[in-house]
This record gives sequence, structure tokens and C-alpha cells, in this order.
Amino acid sequence: MGRLMTKANDRAKKDIREGMFVAVLYAVLHGEDRSIHLCSAGQTQPVLYSAKTGRAEFIETAGDNFPLGIIEGVEYEETILTLGIGDRVVLYTDGVVEAVNEAGEMFGFDRLLAVVRQSGAGEADSMLWAIRAQVEGFVGKAPQHDDITLIVVGVGGER
Repeated sequence: MGRLMTKANDRAKKDIREGMFVAVLYAVLHGEDRSIHLCSAGQTQPVLYSAKTGRAEFIETAGDNFPLGIIEGVEYEETILTLGIGDRVVLYTDGVVEAVNEAGEMFGFDRLLAVVRQSGAGEADSMLWAIRAQVEGFVGKAPQHDDITLIVVGVGGER
């Protein structure tokens, strides 16, 4: 996975215009061992909700994490997490944490972690809708200037 991202960076550096880049989070789920493999190139840090502890924390990905196409010689690495029953992983774009309300205040990382903790005991789709509702309620009618994209992955089964 890291080698593939390194090759993609080399290609992007050659092919895209100066000042342009591509932010990517490459994620592969393996159902048989309940693992998620991640490699980040300039995307926000995913959030892990642990059903066992009730904690929500950012996932530190290994290796360089520069967006693709900015600099040469970047060495991306794969991060592997084994998930437990009831665990959730939240993948999101920076438009979520940078969503701004009418007073010019950003939604921020602390609010994201709080809503993940508060909605963690539910299903993955419930968490997604809870995050979405919190962001929408926070911004009100303020216009947004970035995409707001969310994916929540959960491990089902008996707890």
C-alpha cells in the first residue's frame, strides 16, 4: 500500500501543474480479521471509536503524509489496525472540521471527537447521521466553501 502511494506521488509530481496536489486516504477493510489498512497522503486523521473503552481518538498514520504531487522522495507507509466488535472508524474530509458557523467559528476537532464519543454505542449509520446533524446544526445557514464528506465504518456482531 505504501509503495503504491509512493508511486502515485511520483507520477502526480510529474503530471500535475505546480501548486496543485491530491489529498488521499487509502483505506482497505479486511473482514476476515477485522482490520483496516490505512495510508494517508494529506487527508485528515481518521477517528477510532473503541467500543471497549468508549474513547474516541485520532489515528496516527505511519510514514510521510504529504499530499500527492507536492514533493519528490516521499515515503508513505501502511498503518494496520485490528478492530473489535462495536468499534467504529470515521473517515472525513477537512470540510467537516473546518465547517464555519454564522459567527465565523469552526466546528473543529474537539466537537468531532465529542459527537463520535456520544454516538459511539449506536450503529455506524447512526453515528454518521449524528455527526452530520451536529455539523449542520452548528453551521446553520452559513455558506460553506469546502466539501463535507463522511464515511463511518463499523464492526458488527455481538458485543
